Amino acid sequence: MGRALEPGEKFPIVLDWDMDKPESQRPTIYTVALSMRRQMRLGQLLDEAPKSTDSTAFFEALQTGLAEVITGWRNVRDPATGAEISYSKEALLDVFTTSEAYEVFRKVMAGNTLTKADEKNSASQP
Repeated sequence: MGRALEPGEKFPIVLDWDMDKPESQRPTIYTVALSMRRQMRLGQLLDEAPKSTDSTAFFEALQTGLAEVITGWRNVRDPATGAEISYSKEALLDVFTTSEAYEVFRKVMAGNTLTKADEKNSASQP
């Protein structure tokens, strides 16, 4: 069976900005494996978002796209309090900059494969 059809199949993404942080503190985003059809829908959403003349619609499109691919995260913390931020669709607007959202999309679209090390790490993650 293809990875996109496996229930609960996910893989970790680390933003470039966070790569140098110790692994125990590194914010890690867990995303789904996308079928070609889901990649196509995400691509269409990303093609259309910048064409919007309504900034709210642009950011909502990015939020919707992120919610389609992200299943959870760990070590995502509020910089003011240090408290862990619970994953939710609403939190996406507070956690990511626009460029980071596009980085997530790029990594999801290009990275629907796991290394052996990633497979070990993802098996026990949320």
